[in-house]
Amino acid sequence: MKLPTKDELMPIAWTAGILAALAIIGIIMTDTSATGMFSLAFAIFAYLILPGYAIMLNFHFDALERIIIGMIVSSAIVPAILYSANLFGMPVSRPIVLA
Repeated sequence: MKLPTKDELMPIAWTAGILAALAIIGIIMTDTSATGMFSLAFAIFAYLILPGYAIMLNFHFDALERIIIGMIVSSAIVPAILYSANLFGMPVSRPIVLA
């Protein structure tokens, strides 16, 4: 497995920055707490964008295509992994901490 280069990691950094900016705008515009908005932004990034982007690094796409197709791939893979983890005895209702 090859390590991603700086050019491959810049779009994911921009995406994280945009989600953080949207969380700040959400804090200003709504009555939601800062921790709630930032945890929502982190959850979107961690569950919807990052897994699919990591999978799509093995294919030859542009960086923006990787993010968009990666979101679709994550939408298909993450629920299947959580469902199968629940079938194999690892309950999804408890927080899962990876060391």
